[in-house]
Amino acid sequence: MDWWALGLSLGLCIAMAVAEGLLSGKDLHRWLGSLRLPRLYAPLWVWIVVALATYVLQGAIAYRLLAGGPGAAGSIALGFLVSVMAANVAYNVALDRRRRASVAYVGLLWFLPLLGSLQAALVFSDGIAAAINLIYVAWVLGYDLPIMRALARLNP
Repeated sequence: MDWWALGLSLGLCIAMAVAEGLLSGKDLHRWLGSLRLPRLYAPLWVWIVVALATYVLQGAIAYRLLAGGPGAAGSIALGFLVSVMAANVAYNVALDRRRRASVAYVGLLWFLPLLGSLQAALVFSDGIAAAINLIYVAWVLGYDLPIMRALARLNP
């Protein structure tokens, strides 16, 4: 166990979660309740579980990159990971503060190239970390993007 890498990974995840908590709005559930939701839209508690699972997955990726002595490819992947995490926080804060369904969809469209860059960097630096990240990629592409598109269409 690399305690330094574990501490940095945990610190990164905690810092992002705290930033999101401090910068986000406080009555998201009320705003969501005012929208027309797609039939398969998950309840708020599911989104919270997904957010926590995302931090766990990203923490595991960060740990693998840091514990392995990142090297050039790993350093690039780590940079993309931090960028993806920060962009995710920014996306959620923008959605919480703007309270516009179109932000949910357009924000994800802007997020996809960064997520794809992270995946590519992980393929070149750590195959296991790339496989771990595919869980998040599958969520974003398979559920998050289509449901946010439906949300934006229902609430122009």
